[in-house]
Amino acid sequence: MSFVPRFTYDHLLVRHLGVIEGARAVIEVLPLPPDTTLRLRHDALQRSTRSSTQIEGNPLDEVAVRRAIARSDRTGSDAEQEVRNYWRALDRVEEFAEAQIPITEAFIKELHRIVIVRGRGRSN
Repeated sequence: MSFVPRFTYDHLLVRHLGVIEGARAVIEVLPLPPDTTLRLRHDALQRSTRSSTQIEGNPLDEVAVRRAIARSDRTGSDAEQEVRNYWRALDRVEEFAEAQIPITEAFIKELHRIVIVRGRGRSN
């Protein structure tokens, strides 16, 4: 049985692929300004936080999630607290990843403690 592709290449498609590859090569060698990199990373973490907590039934929209994350105190609704806890846990995971620390049971327990904090530092 021989391979039968479901598509064909034409000159226009190949030219577009070449343009895309050229742009990708330029982007890979040009560093982003540090503030842009930080902003993109922060935005991605916010989207991840919203998506993950929304899967668990958190009703906050994108703007409310941004406000909850920006708030450093432990006031607000349970939904806001859930977002802040998840945000702190993601931050801790990144710290471990950057330090290349292996995942251990102690690390999982630490994340669990971060996620289940309710109110002013009390655990559920």
